[in-house]
Amino acid sequence: MGTKTKPFLIVDANILIDYFKCDKTIIKLIFAYVGPIHLATPVLSEVNEISENDCLELGITLVEPELDQVMLATTESRGPLSFQDHLCLILARDHGWTCVTNDKPLRRECEGEGVPLIWGVELICNLVEAGGLPASHAKDIILLYTEITPGTSVRLSSEAHLRDYKLSMRMILRNSLVGGGSTHQKLVVRGYPPSNKREPVGEELSETQSAASGQGP
Repeated sequence: MGTKTKPFLIVDANILIDYFKCDKTIIKLIFAYVGPIHLATPVLSEVNEISENDCLELGITLVEPELDQVMLATTESRGPLSFQDHLCLILARDHGWTCVTNDKPLRRECEGEGVPLIWGVELICNLVEAGGLPASHAKDIILLYTEITPGTSVRLSSEAHLRDYKLSMRMILRNSLVGGGSTHQKLVVRGYPPSNKREPVGEELSETQSAASGQGP
């Protein structure tokens, strides 16, 4: 049986900032267990909270775009995409990397170019699946992540029908997800076969009000 190839990842500025706010050590774990993380130097320059030394410490590979890539990002019209997001798209496309982003315009352009995509929360779940993060710790990080990233839970719930998203979210343990503080959004486990002897996996985000009132689907 062959060894599964780790994806090469490129992150946008917001993903990097959000991870730093939640728990920056997960970046190093993602590098070790999921795949190499790349960051365009012009993207780093717009993130005041993070230094080049931080990137080196956490295993983030800084990428200096080629001149033609910079020129393309500057001159090509991509609707609402910023220069930095356009660079993420170009680098991901040219190198065959997976783009980690929650940004809708960037995701739309990546889809149009055939660039693989991962949500910010999805990557944390992939880390759990790869054995790099305990599910109980992942639960706390994801709850915090949904608090500091406006609209994440709603957006992910609306996208939960997508095959790749469903697959990626099936790795958090049931016992680690059920319960939690009433002020937080809850991660609700659904549809897991009770006869399965492995650790229960599979989750979807639901709003606190629905979880508290029991008004689920």
